[in-house]
Amino acid sequence: MAFKIDVLKLNESNLGNKFVLKDITDVYRYDRENNKRTDEKLGLKYHVFSPKLKNEVLSVQVDQMDPIVDVKTIQENEEIVFVQFDNINGKMFQDFKTGEIFLSASADNVETL
Repeated sequence: MAFKIDVLKLNESNLGNKFVLKDITDVYRYDRENNKRTDEKLGLKYHVFSPKLKNEVLSVQVDQMDPIVDVKTIQENEEIVFVQFDNINGKMFQDFKTGEIFLSASADNVETL
């Protein structure tokens, strides 16, 4: 029996509420008409490990312009930083060219624990 993966809704109950921070990157608006990234920053993407998902890595977009920590300093000091997201939610989608399934997640806010 087949089902549509894009109808699966993901939230704190199935993603978890405590994550290990891996990296933070900027998110920019993409101009679909010209097929290129613009200089307009939309927020940040937090790349995290989820202990609840057997340490799978996921990326969560937050509409913040300033990171909550300096990732370079954390990596240099070999620190482990735990974060939690407010109102995390996501959905799954498939790349039909490769057959891979991806998770798209966003949250209202992020803070360190």
